[in-house]
Amino acid sequence: MLAALPVASQTSNASPPSSNSAGTAHLPVCDADHPDPTTEILSTCSADLSQYIRVIKSRVERGWHSLTSRDPWMRRACAVVDFTIRPDGGVSALKIPRSTGDPHLDRAALGGIVSPAPFPPTPAGCAQGVNFRFRMYYNTDGGATPHPTSVEDRATAPDNEPVTRDKSIAPPVWIYSPNPSRAPAVMNAPISPEAGTVKGRVLLTAVVTSKGDVASAEIVRAAGNGFDEYAMANVVMSKFRPATLAGIPVRTEVTLRVDLQ
Repeated sequence: MLAALPVASQTSNASPPSSNSAGTAHLPVCDADHPDPTTEILSTCSADLSQYIRVIKSRVERGWHSLTSRDPWMRRACAVVDFTIRPDGGVSALKIPRSTGDPHLDRAALGGIVSPAPFPPTPAGCAQGVNFRFRMYYNTDGGATPHPTSVEDRATAPDNEPVTRDKSIAPPVWIYSPNPSRAPAVMNAPISPEAGTVKGRVLLTAVVTSKGDVASAEIVRAAGNGFDEYAMANVVMSKFRPATLAGIPVRTEVTLRVDLQ
């Protein structure tokens, strides 16, 4: 069983997570045993977003539930998902600052954001779009036996190692996506001025973990006409053979091309 998404509330002076003295961002709390009931807005917006949040929450909840297994053994878990809705309703940035520790649940959480996109345009007064943080809880009603791990294990990033950018790295290789005919292609060369001029071509940057899962994705060159959301959905639901350095799987950032003609 799944717990419903938390009731959203707008905070008047919410801001992105602060950083400590070492420059490492504080990870948001996400504990399935003690659910936080709020959805945060991480940007300043002069409009009243209460009705808009209800619409977004409803759409995300439907998309998320459709992608999540309801098997009785599924463990209790929580994921934090940050994303941006552009003024036109498209999703331009997506990441998980707090993971469930289970790539299948994380992938469902990411897919729950992109599958109902594009969303309605943001209200007047939100010229830069709106940055959201959603907490997605699994099995908080006690319907399943908790996975035998500690809270710390359930609330860690998909990989704790830093992103590797060594020139000797062997890039990740795509192995699965929901729509193979529109599989993301890894670009091994810098983005050229004409790279995004092909109709229906979307360029994204994505962080691929050492397990081959997509931890975050952001559109760097949009195609418009609804292509961007299809591309984002296919990327975050994809699986890769991870990048390697001297034969060791590593976490890395790559540029991906998705052609949707």
